[in-house]
Amino acid sequence: MATSADHGSASSAKLRAGVFSRESKGKGSSIEDQDRENLEACETLGAEVTVKLSDKVSASRFGRQAREGWPQITELVKSGQLDLLVVWEISRGDRTMDTWVPFVSACRDNGVRIYVTSAETLYDPRKAVHRKALLDAGSDAEHESEKVSARTRKGTAGAALAGKGHGPVGYGFTRVYDALDRKKFTQVPNDNAPIAVAIIERIARRDPLIRISDELNEAGIPSPGGSKWTPTGVRELAKNPSYAGLRDHKGTLHPANWKPLVPVATWRAAMAVLKEPGRKKAAPGARKWLLSGFATGACGEAVYVRPGRGVRRDAYLCHDGCIGIAVEDLDEWILRLIAGRLTRSDARDVFKTDDVGAQRAQDEVARIQLELDDLETQLKKGPDNGGISATLAAAVEPDIRKRLAEAQVRANAASGHGAVLALLGQGEATEKSIRAQWNDMSASARWSVVIDLFTSIKIMSATVRLTRHASEEERLLATRDRTVIEWS
Repeated sequence: MATSADHGSASSAKLRAGVFSRESKGKGSSIEDQDRENLEACETLGAEVTVKLSDKVSASRFGRQAREGWPQITELVKSGQLDLLVVWEISRGDRTMDTWVPFVSACRDNGVRIYVTSAETLYDPRKAVHRKALLDAGSDAEHESEKVSARTRKGTAGAALAGKGHGPVGYGFTRVYDALDRKKFTQVPNDNAPIAVAIIERIARRDPLIRISDELNEAGIPSPGGSKWTPTGVRELAKNPSYAGLRDHKGTLHPANWKPLVPVATWRAAMAVLKEPGRKKAAPGARKWLLSGFATGACGEAVYVRPGRGVRRDAYLCHDGCIGIAVEDLDEWILRLIAGRLTRSDARDVFKTDDVGAQRAQDEVARIQLELDDLETQLKKGPDNGGISATLAAAVEPDIRKRLAEAQVRANAASGHGAVLALLGQGEATEKSIRAQWNDMSASARWSVVIDLFTSIKIMSATVRLTRHASEEERLLATRDRTVIEWS
């Protein structure tokens, strides 16, 4: 097949040449090398270089980053500002026939010739034989791209099913390779593992992200990048399923070939907290009072707190003025009820996480999220590039987002009770162990225990008048008698 034309066929007049180079991962010839050879070719062809552009991202349809140089070359060709395009090889320009065919047609229509430096070949798309050769070369480039992608996907999927890691090793882990086969590896915890564990456990019991990051910075512990911790950094670290001994592949979790640092239930509880609708990155102490806004007075109105002053103690009050009760007394009585419930033999079974249900719910969330991501990708492409219009996207998006929100609610329900599980601990739960855990919890975590255990807490009007000299037990008995509890 004749695919070349004699160099002497180039016009003796100075041709307006565009030089394009692209870095290809794993291939020889860097952009600098390509530029050098392309510029030498322009000199040989008697062409004047009017523009020199390059890309450092993939030219295939699998590329995730936007190209900058090649779209500019395309516009210059379409606007008639070039006579010659010099590339090192066809695949450095385009690897997708959907865009390569229109590009070759644009070169033909505007009289732009294409010189391929590596093949020392000049093509004139106005000639049928040259046009066919260019299209064949483009088809070969696309075919090779598809094969590479298929091999990569197969290898990644196989590694996922085998439980092997993918990409950089996570914070708190060290990758260990088989001594005889470097393709076999697992990962083991390193000195940073306890930090990752503590982060996930604290999120599971609803400790504010900013409190976690502040305390890590105060302790002088560097972040994975070696700088200061931020709430976002804490969140992103905790989201890694490898800490639960899981491997993520396209939104589906597979058992990994390493031991988990935290139980799956704890990790899922942390994820449920992070995905709660309307979750705020609360500052330490943002929820200072345990029962404000939850407990109600005899009239049914939610209570608020009047801070104490002098000998007057902090008190829960109703806006209607029907009740008033010391914060210290009511909080202590509720803690005693919590400890009594969680020390019962059935507590662990009642509040254990449904791992199978949680997995299914999280898989559903992942599938719908991928659907939404694909919609956004198609919208960015636009109808002229095989995507969709803004009108169609606007018609479809609300339904996807509604289904995503509903799926997230189901996932949260299947993955909750993180703070309650933290109170139960790993061994036998006693009132002493629960109080110790309670004292270490953030206000947000304590509040989550309350809403997990109680449907309502109603404070009735006082029937016994106590003086400030009353003993603790007298105050608690009076609190008990005027508190109406409805358990979840």
